[in-house]
Amino acid sequence: MSLSRVRVGVLACVLAYAGTLALAQVRDVAAPLPTGMGKLSGVVVNQDGAVMARAMVTIADERGRATSFMTDDSGAFAFATLPAGTFELVARMPDFLSAYYGQTTPGRAGVPLTLADGQTLRDVRLTLVRAGVVAGTVTDPSGQPAYGAAVRLFQRRFRADGPWFAPVLNVAQAVDDLGQYRIHGLLPGDYVVTALPRSEQLVPPGIARLVPTLFPGVAQTDQATLVTLAPGEQRLGTDIRLLQVPRLKISGRVMGARGPAFVWIDMSAEVPAYAPSRQTDSEGRFEVSDLAPGRYRLGASDVAPKEGVIAARDRQWAATEITLGSTDVNDVNLVLARGASISGRVVVERTGRAPQDARAPTNVRLFPLYSSVVLNGLDELKGTVDAAGRFTIPAVPPGRYSLAAWGTQSVWRDKSAMVDGRDAFDTFLEVSSDIENLVITVTDSPTEISGHLLNAPRSLSAYTVIAFPAERPLPNLLSRRVVPGTLLSSGGFVLASLPAGKYLLAVLEDAEPGSWYDPKFLESLRPTGIPVTVTDGQKVVQDLRVR
Repeated sequence: MSLSRVRVGVLACVLAYAGTLALAQVRDVAAPLPTGMGKLSGVVVNQDGAVMARAMVTIADERGRATSFMTDDSGAFAFATLPAGTFELVARMPDFLSAYYGQTTPGRAGVPLTLADGQTLRDVRLTLVRAGVVAGTVTDPSGQPAYGAAVRLFQRRFRADGPWFAPVLNVAQAVDDLGQYRIHGLLPGDYVVTALPRSEQLVPPGIARLVPTLFPGVAQTDQATLVTLAPGEQRLGTDIRLLQVPRLKISGRVMGARGPAFVWIDMSAEVPAYAPSRQTDSEGRFEVSDLAPGRYRLGASDVAPKEGVIAARDRQWAATEITLGSTDVNDVNLVLARGASISGRVVVERTGRAPQDARAPTNVRLFPLYSSVVLNGLDELKGTVDAAGRFTIPAVPPGRYSLAAWGTQSVWRDKSAMVDGRDAFDTFLEVSSDIENLVITVTDSPTEISGHLLNAPRSLSAYTVIAFPAERPLPNLLSRRVVPGTLLSSGGFVLASLPAGKYLLAVLEDAEPGSWYDPKFLESLRPTGIPVTVTDGQKVVQDLRVR
């Protein structure tokens, strides 16, 4: 499977184990639980149903007070003096993923366990799933072990702007003298495996260098292959040969600066990110060297990136994308200019639901979509809405933005943002030149789908209700038409501010946050989705049955 874009966020994956106590020994962890008359017993098994001896089972209350028990040879555990309350129950064992009470998928949250005063709860079953492993070798271009190199894993996650990859561990796994590595304790999922050469591994110096290399031996993320782990799977033979590439440069000139200009560069695909910056000489010339082949975004400004927050109107910008192949790219001309002017009007739809004195939105704001905009040190981009509803946002750098109408009243909901016949709320606002006809409509009567979850056997925290478009193909997933709902303590749910249209509703159990932004995942929900049609301002009630 190829990757189109990679973004790296922050995620820690940690496995814990309580120690090596005697069989069936009870011990305290942190502050001990107070005693009571409640009883809890059960068994710990693995994913194949075999009993797990010497697993550590811990029960903790909402204040973190806890008691642990090591299972006997039959996998059994028992707590005999528990107080009334709400608890977290978890089993742990080396080489296995933690198993929480009520958990249906490894890595997802469990559900609270509630005991009344003196209650006895029997036959609780906790299932340990063996952790996954990725292992292989890393070699240099000649096939020799790349001793001192390191390997990092990034697990695929989803969000509205597409897939991103979170680092699995805070540190990289070192490669031994045989070139071998082994990374364990992994959740099921899709991973990118990246080998990082030692910084001094340049072959030969000044001419070529070894670069971070993605499995199965590529430098570009759109060529990388995902390593997919099933529960407990060991993917051995995930071998990588480090790439040796030319050391290239990009050079050119920044024109239109009122003094020295500043140039910076970022990888378009960001495993790894590489972002040196340069100041131009007195004639505006610049050179960025020591670059590997790849796709880059080159930006320039006449204000230094490290000079703090600078008002947009006081800056000039230039940006371009460059692909480095096997040779240098020279004579790049970056012509500085002030950013675009975004102007238009805000239309307020009053249907009587908002108070008569409810004040209309007071400003319109733009939010850059990640690295699509060069924004070093830039303050927020916004325009004030006047009494006639008109606004102007000056000096907006080129790029893609989301937008919103803001104010002091919470009664208004964004309905549409029309420019040249397209609703920017459904995707994004593309800024490359002035925009003069942006019409943002807000309403006090947003479209809404609500209802109740029926026959839910578990805590509501285990479920997510989503709405997504019934039509094919699916729209850009930045669209507000793919919406997770808000679950209420009463068992109700609300999906608010949906545009008019035809939708499918689905109930997800133990869903990974953001998984509903994966087009393939949404397609898998289509056969069982509940169809609902809403018109502008309509409030539809549709109960959903948990299957």
